[in-house]
Amino acid sequence: MNALFIIFIIFIFFLALWATSNVIAIIGGSPPVDTSRALCAEILRKAGLSKKDVLLDLGSGSGNTLIATVKDIGATAIGYEISPFPYLLSRVRTILIRQKVRIHYASLFEADLSGATVVFIYLLPKILRTVGVKLQQECDPGTLIISRGFPLTNLVPLRTFTAGHNKTKIFLYKIK
Repeated sequence: MNALFIIFIIFIFFLALWATSNVIAIIGGSPPVDTSRALCAEILRKAGLSKKDVLLDLGSGSGNTLIATVKDIGATAIGYEISPFPYLLSRVRTILIRQKVRIHYASLFEADLSGATVVFIYLLPKILRTVGVKLQQECDPGTLIISRGFPLTNLVPLRTFTAGHNKTKIFLYKIK
């Protein structure tokens, strides 16, 4: 009886954490939508990332882009995630590659963009307008911006391509 009660309490805790995470993500501007590691790796390869890059993922979710950056490209990855459940999940998933991955439990608006050579974003158009201004103001010249799914309205794309079997649209930008 006690073991069942403990399992039930743990289940309720994780269910509440997951629900809270979704509410925080939606209020924060973008609902949680997972990008598979295979799609992340394809996007990063097509964008031309190398081992020398430092990728910043604004809204890093469960960490698939971070993991693909380290394991498939060999570069360093830094994530910012505001939702508790995806943040904790990404911390657990990246524990063995901790030397090349840092994850911050913080809003993308708190992100320190200096030193990043690449910024990856998968956000809704409503929030991209604000993020685009932050990118232009805070990124070093030459920083590559990868936007999955939606264009940044205040920047002109360097190039676009599709990735994955669903032909996901990818927009590449270079900060001047």
